[in-house]
This record gives sequence, C-alpha cells and structure tokens, in this order.
Amino acid sequence: MDILQRRRQRLRPSRLWVPATVFAALGVAMLVALRTPHVAVVDPTNLQVKAATPTFSLGRPAVTYTADGAGAARVHYLGATGELVTAEVHLPWTQTLILSSPMRPASVSVATTDGSAVSCTLSVDGGSRDRQDSSAGSGVVLCSVVST
Repeated sequence: MDILQRRRQRLRPSRLWVPATVFAALGVAMLVALRTPHVAVVDPTNLQVKAATPTFSLGRPAVTYTADGAGAARVHYLGATGELVTAEVHLPWTQTLILSSPMRPASVSVATTDGSAVSCTLSVDGGSRDRQDSSAGSGVVLCSVVST
C-alpha cells in the first residue's frame, strides 16, 4: 500500500498543471480583450457588392472569316463567344466578329454544295493568319488558329 499512496501523491500535483495553465491563459486573454480598444476592422460602407473592374486586358481581336468561290455553300464557324454557327451562304462570303478574348480559338469550314473549288481565309486584326484552297471536286476547306 505504501507504493500506491506514493504514486497517487506524485500524480496529484502533475494533474493540476493543466487546469492551472488553461485558467491562466483565459485570464490573460480576458485582460488583453478588455484593454484593447474596440475599433471596427472593416468599414461598413465597404461591405457592398461592387462590380469587378478588370485590371489587365489583352484586347478584343477582330476576326474576319472569308470564303471565296462561286455558288452556294455551307459554312461552320466559331462565333464571338465560342459557339458553333452554321449558315447557308452564297459565295463570296465574309463575316467579321469581335472576340471577347485573344485566347479564344477561331475556325471556319466551307463546303460547296456542288463540289466546286473554294478557298478560305482567316484574318486577325487585319493580318492573314490562315489560308486554304480546295481543288475542284473536293469543295471543302478549313481555316483555323488555336489562339487569336
């Protein structure tokens, strides 16, 4: 029994340091909180939702699709927001779009209804970026750029 009593006496003081430390820490935190001036960290007028203003702009490129040939054709091209547009047209045909970002791809495909020769040109901001020609009998061309 003598050994058990010694162990209990040794354990009792060691168990008291945890609550004493927590109590002391809470006391210090309360003192700091009471002595700290209460100033708003955020101005209430800045809590409104505001529209974001872009800080960096790469521009909005003008893309011109051109199809040369004769007769009727079906064209498929990427629109200003990246949607696929299909149109039945008479050649020659031109379409100019203002893209929302220079990182958008641009593409146009032209297929003549009678298989006659056709060509396409894809220009960005006035400079030709791609030109393709088909031979008679094929009547299909594709012009594209990955990034305008």
